[in-house]
Amino acid sequence: MKDLTHDQLRAPDVWQTVLDLPAAAAAGRSSPLATNVIRDIDLPAISEQFWQQGFAKFSGHNTFPQQPLAATAQRLYDAGIPAAFIFLDPRAWQAFASLSSVLSYFLGPSPALLPHLWAWYIGPVAGQKGWPRHRDYEGDSVVKLAGEPQVISLSAWLALSDVDTHNAPLYVEPLTKTDPPVAITGKAGTMAIWRQDLWHFSGDMSQNPQGPRVSLSLEFQNHAFEPLAVPLLNPAEPPPWAFRLDLIMAQICAYKDFERIDPKWREIAENWTPSDHATFSQ
Repeated sequence: MKDLTHDQLRAPDVWQTVLDLPAAAAAGRSSPLATNVIRDIDLPAISEQFWQQGFAKFSGHNTFPQQPLAATAQRLYDAGIPAAFIFLDPRAWQAFASLSSVLSYFLGPSPALLPHLWAWYIGPVAGQKGWPRHRDYEGDSVVKLAGEPQVISLSAWLALSDVDTHNAPLYVEPLTKTDPPVAITGKAGTMAIWRQDLWHFSGDMSQNPQGPRVSLSLEFQNHAFEPLAVPLLNPAEPPPWAFRLDLIMAQICAYKDFERIDPKWREIAENWTPSDHATFSQ
């Protein structure tokens, strides 16, 4: 596919087979997301963990849409296509809809979706890893207003594969500096959130990993604050097809130094002209 023209890459039907897209998505249409809310979350306990350590984890199960998305990630990997293109599939956005109650709890009743996304497929090869140690936002993502802490922005992460300490788990560094980094592990469907000024990094694949580490990430912010990046998006509805493609190309350019990306796909992204002339801030 990397040998196709930009016009050909813009065509939804070109992607239908490799992504196994539903007919509506392949036609370039978008629809509101289902709100399959996680109903057994203990918000007070999550809040306590978040404010003490800067992150929180939710146990998950390998159910829709994790299973079809994991299969799509595998097809992309086998075809040599960056995993971020999984966000052409509306199910990749739907996968985060279950966090709506958690996001509203921390970010207010109408949280915004930042134009930042990524997907990882870390192959089960010893020494492979995801991103190096970094923060998603260099400023403070929590402020005090009238003496009360307010969250400006959060990152959300979803495992599409089972993750243990042997297959390059995500590590977060708790706010309590004396505590060691914590590996986010669990069954496919496990989710985590963290404040965006929290340091985190990927571990290494061990000598005997049981499988790849496949995961997705989106970022959200409180609408009450000035946008940290533009344009802010509606988390309740996937962006239109062309906008999704433009956004993915922008992310490849933004994160090209964080992991190895096929030079041909980097070249495509760097020379991409957004279909609606949208611009994306970092």
